[in-house]
Amino acid sequence: MLAIGNEISNQKFRVPTSFKLLPDTPLKVRENYIRAKYTNSPFSMPTEGELQQAKASEQSSKSKGSTLVAKGILKIQLISGSNLPAKDLNGLSDPYCVFECGNQKAKSKVINNTVSPKWNETIMLNIPDVDKGVNVTVWDHDAIMSDDKMGSFFLDLKSLQPNIPVTRDVKVEKGYVKLELEYFPLNK
Repeated sequence: MLAIGNEISNQKFRVPTSFKLLPDTPLKVRENYIRAKYTNSPFSMPTEGELQQAKASEQSSKSKGSTLVAKGILKIQLISGSNLPAKDLNGLSDPYCVFECGNQKAKSKVINNTVSPKWNETIMLNIPDVDKGVNVTVWDHDAIMSDDKMGSFFLDLKSLQPNIPVTRDVKVEKGYVKLELEYFPLNK
């Protein structure tokens, strides 16, 4: 099933099928491949010399600290919010979302003057472990004061099937956030 899902992803994102990520593929090559695959950018095949150089570089830097190796990519289509709390004096808010997974953090755009924002924005996160999930916090942007927290929720990823989008309406303390999640595993 997983191999079929990756074949579908490779076709969908037009990635060369002659190159496969392996457990010993250097991190730099992984990053370039993943970026090309999920941003629909060109990917140039590394030469044997480039692969050897990347492996040597990675070996020498292993003693300097740990690196994040993703087991997959989570595509989050942040669609909208509804009936979020009004945090500004005008009875509205300027909502945005922050997504956190491990040491990664991604922020959506701010939608001004609304309690029912329409983001229609795509966020991509590297997922080192589906068991960890993603923490999401909804904030009200303030130009002068510090931003106000509107609520938070946890995205449990364990139930996601590879390469199958799932739409969720998630309850925040007050209101809802609608998003679509799709998990793309990177190896078998």
